[in-house]
Amino acid sequence: MSAGTRTGPTAVWAGRAAGALSVLAMAAAAAILALIVTSVVLRYVEGRPLRFTEEAAGLLVAAMLFLVLPRVSLEGRHVAVRVVVDRLSGRPRAIAEAVGRLVMVVFCGWWAVAAWPWFVFTYERDLKSVVARLPLTPWVALVPASAAVLAAIAAWQLLRRPPTPPPASPE
Repeated sequence: MSAGTRTGPTAVWAGRAAGALSVLAMAAAAAILALIVTSVVLRYVEGRPLRFTEEAAGLLVAAMLFLVLPRVSLEGRHVAVRVVVDRLSGRPRAIAEAVGRLVMVVFCGWWAVAAWPWFVFTYERDLKSVVARLPLTPWVALVPASAAVLAAIAAWQLLRRPPTPPPASPE
């Protein structure tokens, strides 16, 4: 959790869940590295690389992104254009930040709903990747799941009381 955020039970649960997803994202990064190194070694030793490296690495990169998004959002480490908000203070700043979170809730909620039919389509047809014949359902499921988690995080951030500023130092 970033500095200044509350540490109530919801914050602790959200932080642990986001942390667990981040561990899976790191595992995906390690798998990408292992795939590429193995493919390169096989290319130079046996003259034939793994034929599915690019396809599997692409799926793992997408998985890595969707697995780490909740933590990035929870900690506020995502890219943000704050030119206007940073110039505000007090109530106008709180309103601008609330509007930003509301936009995030609406967008991510829409994104989850819009991505759901793609997941259903993939699941019902048991679609597989072209080269490695990997089942696509788990990869596609990450999109609506991640969007729903992002919407929940933004809603929680919108509805919670703002953090209490730390007391001024006696200096």
